[in-house]
Amino acid sequence: MVLDSRGSARPRGCAALGVLALVAACAGPAPDGALIADPYEPVNRAVHVVNKGLDTVILRPVSYAYDALAPELLQFLVTNAASHLTLPATAANHLLQGSPMRALSMAGRFGLNTVFGAAGMLDPATEFGLPIDLADFGQTLHVWGVREGAYVELLLFGPSTERDTIGRVVDVLLTPTTYITAGPVQDVALGLQGPTGDRPRRPALPRGVRVRRGPSGPLTGR
Repeated sequence: MVLDSRGSARPRGCAALGVLALVAACAGPAPDGALIADPYEPVNRAVHVVNKGLDTVILRPVSYAYDALAPELLQFLVTNAASHLTLPATAANHLLQGSPMRALSMAGRFGLNTVFGAAGMLDPATEFGLPIDLADFGQTLHVWGVREGAYVELLLFGPSTERDTIGRVVDVLLTPTTYITAGPVQDVALGLQGPTGDRPRRPALPRGVRVRRGPSGPLTGR
């Protein structure tokens, strides 16, 4: 997706739809639960090398610096705000999966936290019985019977499948920040979402260890 803080929403949407069409054309027949096919192994391994380098040089140092320097309260507020930005897409996906009550619950959570939770930095909705119930378009495609397809290593995002890659593109289109054209506002919103689209990256493994596993074997970096 083209992240041009001064551009319009239309080029970003067209680019995302182009990626969606390209990946859909490559969808493979691998059934769920089976060993995922890896016809793109040379490309996947090359992308993995780039991802590992970016992880070592940029993402991991920034992650640890954020965790070490940012006050716990700030981290709490940022994580809540990032999660809040995913709620419109979550509500839409629940509806597409045939769960209107869950969709209504997530829409209510979004409205409540927007108005009474400082634009999502606080979470009064959980106390009112509306805890977050995540859903994405990859899950929606699974509900619709779409198979996983081939293994794909995405730049920055890491391991995925063709089905979940399509899901990521659609979730971007369902996220309100995709259509924010005001430069500083968009920059902050996209920064809150981060590469995973849900929350800032935090250390999840012991220092110096990152493991990614593909269908052709482990892709492990230290």
